[in-house]
Amino acid sequence: TGNGDRADPTLADWIRRDAARLSAESLEPQSPTDAARIGRLLDQASAARVVVLGELNHWIAEKTLFRLWWLERLARRRPLVLAEE
Repeated sequence: TGNGDRADPTLADWIRRDAARLSAESLEPQSPTDAARIGRLLDQASAARVVVLGELNHWIAEKTLFRLWWLERLARRRPLVLAEE
């Protein structure tokens, strides 16, 4: 975008508007709105043949808990075949 490190305003607006926030302690949605947003994402992901969980940052220890949180919820909806790097 040519504006250095600043995020594209459209992307930043979308993130502020549509992001689902999880509690740092429990990894549970912080509000009913957050839970509904995550539910919609899980609905879409559970209909997919392949779901890729990316690594937010290699040096963050909580990434394992975050991945397990998503895998547990996806596995409740349909059988999984899991592959990891």
